[in-house]
Amino acid sequence: MRLRLIGYWNGGYDQENEKWPDPKDFISDFSLVDRQKILSYFETGVRMPYEAGGLSECRFCGKGIGSGELTDGHYLWPEGLPHYIAEHSLKLPEEFLKLINYDNKIDSNLYIDIEALEIDTLWWENQKIN
Repeated sequence: MRLRLIGYWNGGYDQENEKWPDPKDFISDFSLVDRQKILSYFETGVRMPYEAGGLSECRFCGKGIGSGELTDGHYLWPEGLPHYIAEHSLKLPEEFLKLINYDNKIDSNLYIDIEALEIDTLWWENQKIN
């Protein structure tokens, strides 16, 4: 299984984060209806069978926003990503939003074979909205 990473941000305590996009570049004025649709989609994500060693903090407000990751079988995101959309009006790339717009449902029985998992980080590293 190959998943595209989405929703990891530059900043924080880890030097590895420097390669991720800056969340300020994703602030956008988009409708509450669209935000609610995206948030509903994220709520149905399948939790990965592991947790990070510590709590991630929001790059804007410093709130603790989780340590897990979720997937829909196409993308892999941190559990704190919905916080950025709900509280800070971040908009995600159109390619991801098209998946949402087709009202695809996440299979809650999605099987994730950790041993065969490939994560595409390059796609996310090169994303910009503004």
